[in-house]
Amino acid sequence: MEKLCETQINGNTNTVTEKDNPQQDLSEAFRLLNMKQHMNDMSDMKKEILDKRINVLNDDTMSEYLDSIVKKLSIDEIKKLTPHEIEDLYKINNEPIVLDIVLNSPMQVFEFKKDFLIYLKESSEALTQIDAVLKKIDEEMLVHEIELNKLLDEYGDLSTFIRNKMVNDFMNASTENEKNTFKQRLDIFDDALTLNILVDHYKKLSTANTIKDYFARSENIYAKYKKTMRLLGIKSDLVHFNDLEIKFLPKKYHKYPNLFLFSVIKYLAYKTDSAKRLTDGIFISQFTVNLKKLFTNNFNNTEERKIFINAIQTILDLFY
Repeated sequence: MEKLCETQINGNTNTVTEKDNPQQDLSEAFRLLNMKQHMNDMSDMKKEILDKRINVLNDDTMSEYLDSIVKKLSIDEIKKLTPHEIEDLYKINNEPIVLDIVLNSPMQVFEFKKDFLIYLKESSEALTQIDAVLKKIDEEMLVHEIELNKLLDEYGDLSTFIRNKMVNDFMNASTENEKNTFKQRLDIFDDALTLNILVDHYKKLSTANTIKDYFARSENIYAKYKKTMRLLGIKSDLVHFNDLEIKFLPKKYHKYPNLFLFSVIKYLAYKTDSAKRLTDGIFISQFTVNLKKLFTNNFNNTEERKIFINAIQTILDLFY
């Protein structure tokens, strides 16, 4: 690939090349990125469901057996089962199925076993839906497999390609107007790591209201946030990144678990009438990627991770 120039933009050294295709659709690249993230979310959800089953049963055979039982029953039918009927269901060849639980009374055991059957019923239906979604994403990704593999070989990951594309668009802009547009997109992309947008937003507003909403209006705000995500065409969900403060931050930030994610969700919730794919969509797509890198310890370097963690703490400091 022939190099035209190296330039510093937002503190990063970028190579602009002749072979970068100016017709490459940025929206398509983000669509692939979001599909990949959605696939990761669904795979993580599936693993979480299967892990919960194993934690209780410690045996795939028992799980398959109980699955075959609950398939024949509705949730209402399970709720009406008597203690004697529950005990009969938890037997294979007249041998009782031993659960990995410690409970104080026969009534607690009965209630747990009944609730676990309901969980198996609901989770089996969820697994069927997840598998259908994963199959659909796989089919869509297959259409772009050659193109995607080429990008991954050349840039390492989709995010690096997208940023390189933005830099290229900025450097090759033919008018001042275009240059300003591309620079704005690049700044927003980088803000998904530094979180300057969120810092500025919450410095202007009363964080006390967000704390109140955290306790009293979280469901309402989550519904608005999901509407924004649908408008942006993003299917991944920030709630999958649970207990961030407890997992990655000092104890002083543990008072309000998930407050950081709630602050991002609330920020997006009130964009239902103004959300734009090539600004807000860029931010939330790359922000989700950075969260995934944090949770999987997969940042390109320790400096990026440090910047992201410090940015999160800067926002939380506004609430404490």
